[in-house]
Amino acid sequence: KLTELGLLEHPHRQGVSLSEMGRKVASDIRHRHTDLVAFFTGVLGLDQRDAELDACKIEHGISPRTAERLHDFLEYFQTLSKTDQER
Repeated sequence: KLTELGLLEHPHRQGVSLSEMGRKVASDIRHRHTDLVAFFTGVLGLDQRDAELDACKIEHGISPRTAERLHDFLEYFQTLSKTDQER
């Protein structure tokens, strides 16, 4: 199925590798995961374990626009002083 979607390359009797599109999708999901974990731990104060588990559940389901807005928020949040972050 992943080969049919263009995400994997699987030449006959050879190894399996991600296609260029597959690498892009994997990179996007990893980026979403990292941002979600940062949000859950840094903003919501969740512990790392819960943040990782919840990020795994959410990372595939959010839209590209939501992922972009979350990333933008995290960049903004990092510019705030610790006092302002805790408000």
